[in-house]
Amino acid sequence: MQPQRLRQLVLTGARPLALVILAFTSLFLVTGDDGAPGGHLFALLCIYVVSRAGGTIATLARLPPLLGMLCAGLALGNLPV
Repeated sequence: MQPQRLRQLVLTGARPLALVILAFTSLFLVTGDDGAPGGHLFALLCIYVVSRAGGTIATLARLPPLLGMLCAGLALGNLPV
């Protein structure tokens, strides 16, 4: 694999990860316990992140992104709490 292609793949994966970390940190610092793991706002952040990832995976499979988001929602809805 060419070094430029590898660098592009790493940066493509690192940007969304950095945004998720930034969103979690901001949420936790602003809201306190509700933004911490186990809180209601943290659960909303997790649902959003997983649904976006499902949409991206569905797009890679040449399916509508909404289908991937719905499948992610169904998977999260079936988790025991």
